[in-house]
Amino acid sequence: MITSATNTLPGPRARFPGHLMFAFRSDPLGFLIRIAAKFGDRSAFGIGRMRFVLLNDPDLIREVIVAKADQFQKSPALRQARVSIGDGLLTSEGDFHKRQRKLSQPAFHPSRVAGYSAAMVRRSRQMAVAWRDGERIDLHEQMMKLTLRVVTETLFSASIEDEIDQIGQAMDVIVRMFSRARNPLAPILNRLPLPSNRRFVRAQADVRRTVEHFVLQNRMAGVDRGDLLSTLVRARDTGGETAVMSDDPGGAQDAASAQAMSDIQLRDEIVTLFIAGHETTANALTFALWLLSQNEDAAAKLYSEIDAAGAGRDLLSADLDHLPFTRAVVAEAMRLYPPAWVLMRQAKEDVRLGSDSVRVPKMGIVIMSQWITHRDPRWWPEPETFKPERWLDDTAKQNRPKYAYFPFGGGPRSCIGEAFAWTEAVLIIATLLRDWRLEAESPKPLRLTPTITLRPKDPVWMRLRRR
Repeated sequence: MITSATNTLPGPRARFPGHLMFAFRSDPLGFLIRIAAKFGDRSAFGIGRMRFVLLNDPDLIREVIVAKADQFQKSPALRQARVSIGDGLLTSEGDFHKRQRKLSQPAFHPSRVAGYSAAMVRRSRQMAVAWRDGERIDLHEQMMKLTLRVVTETLFSASIEDEIDQIGQAMDVIVRMFSRARNPLAPILNRLPLPSNRRFVRAQADVRRTVEHFVLQNRMAGVDRGDLLSTLVRARDTGGETAVMSDDPGGAQDAASAQAMSDIQLRDEIVTLFIAGHETTANALTFALWLLSQNEDAAAKLYSEIDAAGAGRDLLSADLDHLPFTRAVVAEAMRLYPPAWVLMRQAKEDVRLGSDSVRVPKMGIVIMSQWITHRDPRWWPEPETFKPERWLDDTAKQNRPKYAYFPFGGGPRSCIGEAFAWTEAVLIIATLLRDWRLEAESPKPLRLTPTITLRPKDPVWMRLRRR
């Protein structure tokens, strides 16, 4: 039997009942930063009966999310998030998760992602054309609307222009509700007649109604429209490789006996992708564009690169190879401000890590924070400085541990939409900044809200200047 992690590792101790829970909930980023600074790569603490282990060592992080992934499950907080988004890839477990991931994988094949790029560029151009010189915008709000348009078109081959504000607000309510999942009293609070619960129920109904409408439309059409939903509707689990039904009646008949997603499974997966694909990329874009507004040299290099790409035409997925500095800007923004700022895993059994130097008891929760590891000076010289050039240094990349940087997680539960997100972020930035320069109205550091994602707490006011 493994000794409780809190008895074998250094860590904070509660000064009074509820002290650590209050500190963690009120300022999760600051709480974890202080523990890492004081106790190093391996620390532990208890909150009530729950045992937590904080790991900042890239090799130990790899053990948890890759080498010994089968010995861990999602954290209780994320499992509680099923209340918000259903049983999609983000929250599901075990064989069901493996099956759903296999069925979803064809939707993110490189050829599919390349096809989605036209919609990403088209929607970006529409926004760039609508902007006006000297206009004052809330950058985060603009990026949220843009990525919502992109994800809707690529998911459904449709537009929700008439209800984009309503759906955007509903998404915001659902994402903010995730913060309650960290509260041990969440199951009780969710049943109370609170205003927040009423707002959430309305928001959830709005999003589900929209998704279910498009699922019904797609099923009735019966054709592959080249979008994500078409791929998911037509995916079949044959028990081996995933098959996608062809338009040929014979091929469809052969696949009829294979197992497809139910309407509820489809809805939960699409809601998950709808929220994740919209929220995380919008946050990454906001941070990247804000950082560029604070760094004239980096902005000048980016302008030079994007002006040379595409020769005046709309960009294509093939142009991504000619935008290495733009990609480096996105990578550096996600290093400093990772939209996924923490990963948590709960041990299904007693687990030993790092040649037995770390012992995680059964039901213990391992915390791995991208915010902390991405700013570790051992792996990142001048860690607080925005330096996209570091991503163009092959020697530095080779000398860095793989999991010193993990904005998309890793292992069997890594983000299925990683290639989609990279393509979208690079093409949107390159398209918008061909015509525009963004000036931040305030040089003050951004205040942050760490919910299930890391997002700006306040509006990010920018002044548009035509280049």
